[in-house]
Amino acid sequence: MSDFFTAITDEQRAFIEKQPVFFVATAAADARINLSPKGMDSFRVLGPNLVGYLDVGGSGNETQAHLAADGRITVMFCAFDQPPLILRLYGRGRAILPQDDEWDMVSRRFAILPGTRQIFLISVESVQESCGWGVPFMRFEKERTTLARYHEQNETPERLERISTRTRSIDGLPLRVQDRFPERPTDKTPVDPGWVAAVLNYWLNEIGPDGWFNATEEEDARCLHLFRALWEAQRDRPAADFLADADTALAALVLFDQFPRNMFRGEARAFATDPLAREIARAALQRGFDDAFVEAARPFFYMPFMHSEDLADQDLSVELFSRPGFELNLEFAKAHRDIIARFGRFPHRNAALGRPTLPQEEEAVAAGSRW
Repeated sequence: MSDFFTAITDEQRAFIEKQPVFFVATAAADARINLSPKGMDSFRVLGPNLVGYLDVGGSGNETQAHLAADGRITVMFCAFDQPPLILRLYGRGRAILPQDDEWDMVSRRFAILPGTRQIFLISVESVQESCGWGVPFMRFEKERTTLARYHEQNETPERLERISTRTRSIDGLPLRVQDRFPERPTDKTPVDPGWVAAVLNYWLNEIGPDGWFNATEEEDARCLHLFRALWEAQRDRPAADFLADADTALAALVLFDQFPRNMFRGEARAFATDPLAREIARAALQRGFDDAFVEAARPFFYMPFMHSEDLADQDLSVELFSRPGFELNLEFAKAHRDIIARFGRFPHRNAALGRPTLPQEEEAVAAGSRW
């Protein structure tokens, strides 16, 4: 019923990156066992045997105390949809605080959230998969925002002073305390609101629903002229830089997921920023940003998953477009998923990406879809 691995595989990494919640368990001698749920897009796979998660201040800090005393930690992920799976990471961890020398190097891999107090790095010693048949089906809706709003309003010297007095765990184990709030990337490198407005005005007003999926060569050329430099300037920024608000997230999704398909039609560059778009979309949905827009604009939060060559992303796309009001989009979502379920990729992209077309893919390519 279970299998063990010495390192995280590519398939396991993909599974981990799609889970909105995970659980961490730690213990120390003569102390209570601690078990905590985590979310907020805070977990990162940093290598086959190295993972980490960003920790936001809460009511306790037992994980840090236990790791300092004992070091052992178990992280568990489980699927609440199909296929069923429970994945556990067994390892040893340590806390890195904002004042530590390692902070700047390690924190680059994370979206620094309001109230961030530390990052836990975990050396993975073994990985376990088990069936997950006893885990119920549940649908993820969105992240709660109360904690983030609280911390945004309370990153003050007075709060740091209060934090400095919390030097013991609930069982009396010693704790290290942060002496500063880390600077968040969006504080250092804000996205220019001018380009956000320009992208949204062009896409939502000038092009509009009639032109979104009926582009002409002339409009492709115009899009290239207007936005190529912007795409090139923004494409290497982290996803966290585009999550300040719903408008910025939508503009980034249009810039990275829609515009390249017009600007670079038939080229590999048409798909170059798809991974970034998916990362932005996943985090935007967790924040409920899609709910800020009228029905016509919401699909652009979901299309990065329709454009993915990963079947789990395709399943998510179909789930998102199954909501009332997206019946036409749903038919396209199902068609995209069927292609990935059959071939594991979009054969129509083979020529642009320099991939050989297999005999069983030739019929799909002949159908002429531009996916």
